[in-house]
Amino acid sequence: TVDALLNQSELLFFEFTTFGKKETLNEIRVLTTKLTELAKQNQSHWLLAETYLLISKLNLVELKIDETRKYLNLAQTFAEEKGFKLLAKRISHEHDKILDVLTEWEQISEEEVDLIERTKEVDLEKQIKAMTRHEETKIQEEEEKPIQLMLLSSGGVTFYSRDFDPEFILDELLVGGLMTAIYSFSSEVFSQALERLKIGSYTVIIQRNEPILFCYVYEGQSYGALHKVNTLSSAILEDKKILDDIDKRTKTGTKLTGEYKKSVDHLIDDLFVAQTS
Repeated sequence: TVDALLNQSELLFFEFTTFGKKETLNEIRVLTTKLTELAKQNQSHWLLAETYLLISKLNLVELKIDETRKYLNLAQTFAEEKGFKLLAKRISHEHDKILDVLTEWEQISEEEVDLIERTKEVDLEKQIKAMTRHEETKIQEEEEKPIQLMLLSSGGVTFYSRDFDPEFILDELLVGGLMTAIYSFSSEVFSQALERLKIGSYTVIIQRNEPILFCYVYEGQSYGALHKVNTLSSAILEDKKILDDIDKRTKTGTKLTGEYKKSVDHLIDDLFVAQTS
């Protein structure tokens, strides 16, 4: 049963923290495969999202960064689709925390890794116990600070940009080219798109909804930022006139002007400016 598998996972984790054997983590990983199968069979959406999050943390402990991102995105998407708002917020919060330490961890060689210490840093025990006890942690939501928003074509042409902070203006040509290259590289080489990354104190959401690549630079939490980008994307993609004009702009390499730019400005004012002022 599910409870038996979760209890066994908790016991194995205690064994791991006592003896530090990597094989014990592998045993927990086997149990996550069984949990995933049971969750799908029983249509337990909560369990499946939580198990994806647990798998992402196991991958992070072993520095399997691409697999970590893959299962974080799976957990986030599934929780959102099934209406688990609190869980989706927690997963997004976990994703932000992981981005904070990712650069430092990627520079550490496998030989230097203290696996027990790393499981503490990713709160692996807390995740297993939360699943065993069906606990849900509430995350205090805070509005992010917008820095820059760009809308680009798949070829990297910037047809709209907005600087929110007059004291901090980024080179849109440089940033747009960089974001397009990163997105394309991650999609082609690793067969999965990189949708969130950390650069210094800034977080960047890169989201493609054909024919537009949305790039949002901000400081702070990502859950609200993701929802704003999704809402903006839906609004633009539902407006055929704006889409037709965007198609013209990408072919000519020019920016939105006139009434279409005003329409996008208005959407962005309502979503990104009014809610953070």
